[in-house]
Amino acid sequence: MRIACLMGALCLVALTFGCSSYSVNHDWDRDAPFPTYKTYNWLDISRPEPGSIQAARSRNDLLEGRIKRAVNSELAKKGLTFVNDNPDLLVVYHTGVESKINVTDWGYRYSYDYWGWGGRQIDVYQYQEGTLIVDLIENATKELVWRGYATRTVDENWSPEKEEQVINTAVGKIFKKYPPK
Repeated sequence: MRIACLMGALCLVALTFGCSSYSVNHDWDRDAPFPTYKTYNWLDISRPEPGSIQAARSRNDLLEGRIKRAVNSELAKKGLTFVNDNPDLLVVYHTGVESKINVTDWGYRYSYDYWGWGGRQIDVYQYQEGTLIVDLIENATKELVWRGYATRTVDENWSPEKEEQVINTAVGKIFKKYPPK
């Protein structure tokens, strides 16, 4: 019984830490002249007025500020300068959250309480997975030239400080391989 409990606890810890890591991906136009891009500005996308609680929750000016500060910081580290007029690149971000379920079927287990099989053990873990996508669009052509995104588990009960830390880490990982080589 102790071994089964220990194994269950270890699997839960591994699952928790495994799900809290970031999955990061990039894609880019192989013909884009990345060394020539020196300036950027944010693409102004009008967001519809919230018509539901979900829409209202997704329209969050505090979250937007955190994301823009993190992206501005990373782009500055990459040598790009924010300008109001005629930037080389336009920046836009997208966010989304999906409910996920992870089911692990451990099969039948042996019970130490009596002789025989103890039954089937199935663990179910429900979580929220958030994705942040950052797009860089060439202003002259209005074509997407680079996309980076990060995905990880999220918790709607995070403090503002924790949310900012997660965003800063995600954006840092997204721009780690920018410009592509």
